[in-house]
Order: sequence, then structure tokens, then C-alpha cells
Amino acid sequence: MKEYEVIMINSAMPTDLEEYAAQVATEAITMESDFSSIAHFIKRNFDRKYTNTWQCVVGKHFCPSLMKQVILFTLS
Repeated sequence: MKEYEVIMINSAMPTDLEEYAAQVATEAITMESDFSSIAHFIKRNFDRKYTNTWQCVVGKHFCPSLMKQVILFTLS
């Protein structure tokens, strides 16, 4: 699997969730080809592991209004 540099921009999540998000995002962009599929992949994995309802936004241009724990990072 290709290695990506994770640049954490903002996070209110515990470190273990940040690390899991980076891992799952890396898997998603390796396996999926479009933003919608990447977002669904990440959401499914978080829903399974952490048994809550998660939201996932993937892309370059968006304006979210999100509640609870938020993480914003890039993979390059």
C-alpha cells in the first residue's frame, strides 16, 4: 500500500481515533476511485469499529456544519 504523509490540521478526537482515521483514509484512497466511495468506505469502517453514527466528508471544496468530535486532515 502506498504511504501517505498525514497532515493533521484540526482535531477534537483522541489520538487513537486520529490514527485510525488516517489508516482507514489511506486504505480508502488506495481501494476506491471517487470521493463518494472513499467517504462511504471510511464511514462504514468507523460505524463498525466504534458503533456510533459517523459522518464523513471527502473532497477539496466543502463547507461542513458538524457537531461532536471533528477531525480535519490531508493525505499527501
